[in-house]
Amino acid sequence: MRPYLVFIDDDPKELTDLGSIVSDVYDYEPVTWPHKGAIHLNRVPDLFVLDMYFPKPDSPSAIGKKELDVQRLKASRIASDFAALYGDSIVAPDLLRRTFACIQEGYDLLWSQCAALGQTAEHGRELLAGIQADQRFTDVPIVFYSRKATVEDGVRALQAGAFAVIPKAPSPPSRSARESVLAQLEAARLRFADLSKSRRKERWPININITLYKQEVVAQKIEFTLAKIGA
Repeated sequence: MRPYLVFIDDDPKELTDLGSIVSDVYDYEPVTWPHKGAIHLNRVPDLFVLDMYFPKPDSPSAIGKKELDVQRLKASRIASDFAALYGDSIVAPDLLRRTFACIQEGYDLLWSQCAALGQTAEHGRELLAGIQADQRFTDVPIVFYSRKATVEDGVRALQAGAFAVIPKAPSPPSRSARESVLAQLEAARLRFADLSKSRRKERWPININITLYKQEVVAQKIEFTLAKIGA
């Protein structure tokens, strides 16, 4: 019997794309979320895959005109900044610095869009908690599949009990992206299967402890040499 994968996402296109990636290996069940009524599965899945950013139930389906005008101006400015990168001769460090500044502006616009549409990673973690609360799924690994997840999102997802966070393939997925996603999903499923029953119940195979602190640094002269690269 082939392994059974259940993917939960709010975007039908994403559901179709992942189906095209995994259908040769998995029996595949797409589930649109938010979902009205009970979700009917054929059997206990071998792997749950969840999108991370979900809208609130009462979120708007489109951005309001006032906010849309603001975002349109931001997008125009970002496009102009990108176009200006190669307008004159620029040394490599400045080029990279300005490119990253443009990318950061793009991310700021993305978060503005998410806020206007009510999409947050918190709703993905709530869905995760709901699945974990069902004792029938104790031995099923749960993986987040997202292209918007930040490092903080990833850490919080793992701390909440997700087994892995995998970046989404572009839409439509390229051949290399398909192979990469499928390999990561298979690796997560097989690694989870190798864990002992007690470790599975912990839902967190790796202990993580993050502490923010300021360490006292004592100034000290250091002398060293670097071997020539390629010598």
